[in-house]
Amino acid sequence: LSTNFIDFINQSEQWKEGNSEYVLGEEINITKEKEAFNDGLFLQKSVFNHWKPRVQISLQADETWNTDGNSSKKNYGKLLHFALSKIESLSGVEKVLQQLKSEGFASANEFDKLNQDVLLIVHHEKLKTYFSGEYKVKNEAEIISENGNILRPDRVLIKGNSAVIIDYKTGLMNDSHKKQITEYYDALTEMGMESVTKLLVYTEPLKVLMV
Repeated sequence: LSTNFIDFINQSEQWKEGNSEYVLGEEINITKEKEAFNDGLFLQKSVFNHWKPRVQISLQADETWNTDGNSSKKNYGKLLHFALSKIESLSGVEKVLQQLKSEGFASANEFDKLNQDVLLIVHHEKLKTYFSGEYKVKNEAEIISENGNILRPDRVLIKGNSAVIIDYKTGLMNDSHKKQITEYYDALTEMGMESVTKLLVYTEPLKVLMV
């Protein structure tokens, strides 16, 4: 040991003849610090998972701020659209609806209408086969077109080299809807799909159009 270090040890009254190891400062429990750090990460994750109540406020805004009836219809349209985006097949409908209700996405009054509208859609004569579980389902999956545009159809069903595009519309009919679903069609044919069916689903009143 150096002379300076020995002098320091003597001054701090820690010197012991024959001792070659000394501990200075405050001992820190590294394991404890690591556990606390992990708890912090877990807390952040827990807070992040609670984004759903904020979505609920957005969907039900007109109830909170008493906005007009058109706003109410738009908010319900978003709720219906959101519910449909979570459904892959008929067998999962009840689970999705109950989860939306339990997590506060829909009030009791909204839930009754939501349940009725969703069931009408998934059991519709022209649509029920597309909720049968026979297809590979892609809900709101992004498609990058040849010119680099990012497209997001509501529902794409794939079986072999065939595809079905379903786009839900909760508002009034508009020619732009046909243009939009045709863009989805073009992107899928560019990807090599040999047969692509295009369906526009207007939810109120319920009407299914093959484009």
